[in-house]
Amino acid sequence: PEEGELAKAWVKDFRQKIAPYASGGVWLNFIGNEGQERIRAAFGNGNYARLARVKRDFDPRNVFQGNQNILPAGS
Repeated sequence: PEEGELAKAWVKDFRQKIAPYASGGVWLNFIGNEGQERIRAAFGNGNYARLARVKRDFDPRNVFQGNQNILPAGS
């Protein structure tokens, strides 16, 4: 377990160091629990809003929330 924490710290440090060279794009397969802003960035504001409306209509209780969760519109 302690080596796992060292590895996580190394990855976070590396990510900060390469940030100036990153494009700012988001690839959904490679994000973790980074929050709704990163998910919104991956889909784009317009697509995210459309998907949130679909989610509101078909899954208002947010039962299907695995992976990169899109919250139902209005939640």
